[in-house]
Amino acid sequence: MRTDTAMRRIGDLRLATIIETGFTVLVMYMLSEGPVAPSLIPPQGSTVADAPTAMAATNVILFGPIYVILVIMLLKHARSSWQTATADVLLVLLLGLMLASTAWSTAPDITLRRALGVIGTTLFAVYITRRYPTEKWIALLGWALGMNVLCNLLILMAHPGLAGTGEFNGVFSHKNTLGRMMALSGIVLVLISWMRRSMRALVCAGIATVVLLAAGSATALVVLVTVLSVIPLLKTLGKDVRAVVVIGVFAILGIATALMYGASNPQGAAAIVGKDVTLTGRTVLWHVLLGMIRERPVLGYGYNAFWSQEYAAGISVGGWMPTQAHNGYIDLSLDLGLVGVATFILAIIRGAFRAVRHFRREGTPASLWPLMFLCFLALYNMSESTNLAPQSLLWMLFSAALMTVAPAVARRNRRGVAELIYPRPDAEHIGASAVPSETVGGARGPRLARARGGSTGEHLQ
Repeated sequence: MRTDTAMRRIGDLRLATIIETGFTVLVMYMLSEGPVAPSLIPPQGSTVADAPTAMAATNVILFGPIYVILVIMLLKHARSSWQTATADVLLVLLLGLMLASTAWSTAPDITLRRALGVIGTTLFAVYITRRYPTEKWIALLGWALGMNVLCNLLILMAHPGLAGTGEFNGVFSHKNTLGRMMALSGIVLVLISWMRRSMRALVCAGIATVVLLAAGSATALVVLVTVLSVIPLLKTLGKDVRAVVVIGVFAILGIATALMYGASNPQGAAAIVGKDVTLTGRTVLWHVLLGMIRERPVLGYGYNAFWSQEYAAGISVGGWMPTQAHNGYIDLSLDLGLVGVATFILAIIRGAFRAVRHFRREGTPASLWPLMFLCFLALYNMSESTNLAPQSLLWMLFSAALMTVAPAVARRNRRGVAELIYPRPDAEHIGASAVPSETVGGARGPRLARARGGSTGEHLQ
């Protein structure tokens, strides 16, 4: 696009729209744990022992005003916001269980404070799901993640000797956190390059992969390659279900073969991904934690309570003092028991089935995103804890994915497109009667409109 054309389009936007777009990108950037993340701004004079308190205080300072702004914006459209927030019953149940766990938590003050942080992050998911078409907010997410990628690239260029040593963590506190965010960035940017035929997005995805390789995070690399490799399979869902069944059968056979090889030769299987047979101590840790789960199996120790109390103080694996289970499902069992784990797994399974139907109905690259992300999250939780984290981009994206494919939201979005193109005489949409059908990418009908923008948001309601 020519510079003068781009500047003219920016000039046509209202100041309120520019501010709102900037606010959205900024929040996404902060949730992606960029250089302004709370963990990187400890208050002056704080010590390692004060780190949890320091992070809590910084979270309030940085995210408190954001949550207030979100509540105000959602209350302006209270009815549609409520419909979006409650569209997925299992998501609501999981959040309710997390908040209710304050009653039996071993650290009720920590549980309540961090639960409110998760709910605040969920409000942002409600906001972007209701406000923007899916393609639009994915593009904004690409800007936020792209900035994060470039920041880490600059650090890598400043310290090239750290690449591949296992000591490079960029702007993050650990290489696995860097790897996780670079893997997510690569997937999002590849999707954007497909949606908009953008070479810049594809180049940025390549940079994210380079940074990921420099971090040496085997888990992130495996997840990135797996999710990107199944995109062709997922794309066939919109064309021929029989092809998916055939490919699925071969995939199951391949997985079964890999599992048999891993069972018969664990050392060799671990070496393929650069790990030892204990997955860098994870299996030993998991064995210990399963014993702790048996003590409170139904409802757990309360959200985020286990790792903040004396229960975790004596857990040591070869001198390593873990601060998480390095498995999302085990951590969720510690937090909310088997009830919480079952609710989460059911939410993913039902969300995946809904995502398949959503993509087959819409048929656009943007409509494939919920299914891609659910695959990403399910895989990543096998070796990292990414569930129900306050101020977490992954939790926000999980909530948005479930809301997007929920039947009530999907029907409302399709109705919004149809009424924008063929407004009723009594339509109450802002400017609906004055907007010609050509304003939606020149589309003359709902199907063509969806093909350009995916699902719709507030501006169509």
